[in-house]
Amino acid sequence: MTFDNLCLQSLKPSEQHIISITNSIPSYFIGEGFVTLTEQIGMDFVLVVPTLNHNLLSVAQRTLTL
Repeated sequence: MTFDNLCLQSLKPSEQHIISITNSIPSYFIGEGFVTLTEQIGMDFVLVVPTLNHNLLSVAQRTLTL
């Protein structure tokens, strides 16, 4: 999740608009997109939550294998 939609290569609307973060208070997000972390690593479905103070990354979600 990020608070800054300018770091995304693309921003598209999302069907869902509410997410619960660690404090269990609903937070609203404006869409999702793709962000490049390094030349070899990028992430899709990054949510834009304007009320965040910092970017958040879930290691468990990032390392989940299907």
